Amino acid sequence: HDSVLQLLQSLVESATRAHNTSHRPGVQQSLSGLRFVKPGTKHTTTKSRPSSALLLAGATDWKCLVDLGRKKLVFPPEVYATAQRPDLVLWSKKLHKVILVELTVPAEEGIEAAQLRKEARYLPLCDAINADKVNPWKASLFTVEAGARGFVAHTMRSFLRKLGLPGAKVSSACKDISLIAMRCSYCIYLSRNTEAWDRSRDLLFVQPASATSTESS
Repeated sequence: HDSVLQLLQSLVESATRAHNTSHRPGVQQSLSGLRFVKPGTKHTTTKSRPSSALLLAGATDWKCLVDLGRKKLVFPPEVYATAQRPDLVLWSKKLHKVILVELTVPAEEGIEAAQLRKEARYLPLCDAINADKVNPWKASLFTVEAGARGFVAHTMRSFLRKLGLPGAKVSSACKDISLIAMRCSYCIYLSRNTEAWDRSRDLLFVQPASATSTESS
């Protein structure tokens, strides 16, 4: 769980940092998305996700907290007072918008049950934030799941796409998540006869799939 969360933290922080920087007033937008049409050829359009559909649209002050390691997450007090600690919290003061992300790495056959369990745990917190008439903040919850044997649920892909990550990046990230889950599960299996788990063990980090493919070519 924590090894997958470490990768998810990297993806989310990278996406929010890129969004906050590229959408600031006065920052020239990249021309990489432009397509040039040769003379005499017909222009075709491709469907793209509108910016308004992205989670981070409308603000450039997004912050991120992750409940990972010894430093436990404290839910942003300016948003709401609660002792609950979702795995990841994104919030924008400008929009008064907070996003709760809860990761689960269950056995594949337990993904649906895990999603329901996490929703039952954190939806009441979202409802309490949204129902508070004095509090201007609005909350939303995303549960993301990756199977212990490597299956990456659609909830993970959907969340990463809504963060603004391109399709190729999402596919690469899901491959990395799958590899991390499988390797960690195998390590746990090999340690099945060990009486005490080594808590000082480093979290698993794998070389990004995109970098591996580049080197092999």
